[in-house]
Amino acid sequence: MEQLITALHQTIQIQSLLVISLGLVIGIIAGAIPGITATMAIVLSLPLTFHMEATSAFSLLLGIFIGAMGGGAVSAILINIPGNPAAIITGLDGNPMAKRGEAGKAIFAAFFCSALGSVISFIPLFTIAPLLAQVALGFHSPELFSIVLLGLVIICFLSTDVPLTKNIVACCLGLVVMTVGLDRIEATPRFTFGTLQLQYGVDILPVMVGLFAIPQILAEIRHALSKISLEASLSTSKWLPSVREFLQLIKVGVIGSLIGVGVGITPGTGSAVAAVFSYQVNKKLSRHPEKFGTGIVEGIGAPEAANNGMAGGALIPMLTLGIPGDPVTAVMLGALTIQGLNAGPLLFKDHAAVVYGMFGSYLVASVLLFFIGVMGIKLYVKALAIPKQILFPLILIFCVIGSFSLRNSFFDVWIMFFFGLLGYVMRLHDYPILPLLIAIVLGPALETHLRMALLTSGGSPVIFIERKVTLAMLIVSLLIIAYRLLAIAVIARDKRRLQKAA
Repeated sequence: MEQLITALHQTIQIQSLLVISLGLVIGIIAGAIPGITATMAIVLSLPLTFHMEATSAFSLLLGIFIGAMGGGAVSAILINIPGNPAAIITGLDGNPMAKRGEAGKAIFAAFFCSALGSVISFIPLFTIAPLLAQVALGFHSPELFSIVLLGLVIICFLSTDVPLTKNIVACCLGLVVMTVGLDRIEATPRFTFGTLQLQYGVDILPVMVGLFAIPQILAEIRHALSKISLEASLSTSKWLPSVREFLQLIKVGVIGSLIGVGVGITPGTGSAVAAVFSYQVNKKLSRHPEKFGTGIVEGIGAPEAANNGMAGGALIPMLTLGIPGDPVTAVMLGALTIQGLNAGPLLFKDHAAVVYGMFGSYLVASVLLFFIGVMGIKLYVKALAIPKQILFPLILIFCVIGSFSLRNSFFDVWIMFFFGLLGYVMRLHDYPILPLLIAIVLGPALETHLRMALLTSGGSPVIFIERKVTLAMLIVSLLIIAYRLLAIAVIARDKRRLQKAA
């Protein structure tokens, strides 16, 4: 607790507050502009953090993360175009309110519950993460290998958005990419093809920029660039909800926040899952479920609280175990690497000041989100009207500058374009990006801990069975794989029955 108080004292200094506020503004604007995701906003901001102290760097990135989670509601409410996947649910009630001239009240409800979700999610982040890290400090190479393997299994086998085979192919491709460079144990070159630059391996920054920014730019070009037109008028006559509506917002906000934290802790889920789950649960608990979807504040508060509650929950496995649960935390994990830090239990032991500085920044950003969000509504509305013909070429320029500034080498720019084209082809054929990126980020740890464990045991795999934690993790991984394969078999059987019946 003393470390957190010290971190908060440092965070409320003018310089820290300005950095957090800048991150929130960038995040809210990025979240409000359709096509600019939280992941892309953080990736494009990474070059700004190269020469920043670690705590300040993550103050900026966490501000962008939290701001983008809340900013997606702005465009969903005003023009019925969600700024992020979770805001699709927000638009169900937000846009009808805007059409009735209650856009101000709708945006107030969205930012209030977004801030409430972030504040509530801070509690488990602050309490659970250090305890989990303390337990994990007793882990050695076999346990760490099994944890990383479990994270990859969860991402590949529990994600049902795409076919299992595509998840596995993307993950394996990422594991192949991470082997490029010098061997981490024997320092022998691997897959460098005689190129000196590849001996350093493939850096995570140009990979992230390429995978997330370039495909979006190419997709916008493919679908013909157009200027977004605001169809909803922003009425400033009705800002504050009634006392009854305010109490309802607190109720759905608390429930949604807890749901968001639970979803966030589970890798492979994401904000959209949290928003849908929260909306459905609050609808069932409501005394008037028939009003959901017609334009009520509860329908806005429920998904927005879960959306931001998910952010705090997702940071727990990322910081303590090095297992990111969604693209944003995967990028945050890469940001840690760029700062020379490794996520996991040792992060809490060796860099406690940085960790608690992140906690302090997260709490302050959560509180400021509401005030900055409400005060800057007109600014965000203007940002929605930026022509994409101007916006996306500027993003491309930032991508090139960011990749080049890493090592002042055009080789990294070509790496960025290569992974950008790869990401675009994968998107065209419905291959997921997340397993590829997470495999690249976690792959080095997976290989290193596996080989270290085998070196310790003299090459005997029995070491993974002798240790209780390792055995338990491997059993859980096998159960997840068996569950997914069984589910696929059951679905295939039902389809055959339906075809015969037809």
